[in-house]
Amino acid sequence: MKFSLGAHLIFVSSVEASKAFYRDILGFELVEENPHFTEYTLPGGRLYVEEKNPSRAKGFDSVHIGGPTGVVLAVENIRAIVEELRSKGVQVIIEPVEQVWGGWNAVIADSDGNEFILDEDHA
Repeated sequence: MKFSLGAHLIFVSSVEASKAFYRDILGFELVEENPHFTEYTLPGGRLYVEEKNPSRAKGFDSVHIGGPTGVVLAVENIRAIVEELRSKGVQVIIEPVEQVWGGWNAVIADSDGNEFILDEDHA
């Protein structure tokens, strides 16, 4: 058996409105879109952003919007990144904080409250 990580899926209230965050602010490359779904690429992976869609197959029609996503975005100069994002209206949930292993983390959120960890590691 062999697995690879295909993408991470985030649910939002409006795919159209979410483009302002994912494409315009974070700078992710929009590579596919339809009325309920967008796909972005960024170094190291893909992100799917999808609206609640009642026409999805049973078992895939119940979604959670907002809260921790488990997505960690690697950055350099976390303090500068947080300030730049804040100046663009991004909600900063947790300010940059040094972790016990020596790296730094912060948490930001999109307009639906989906939270992303920013991670700056120091080797």
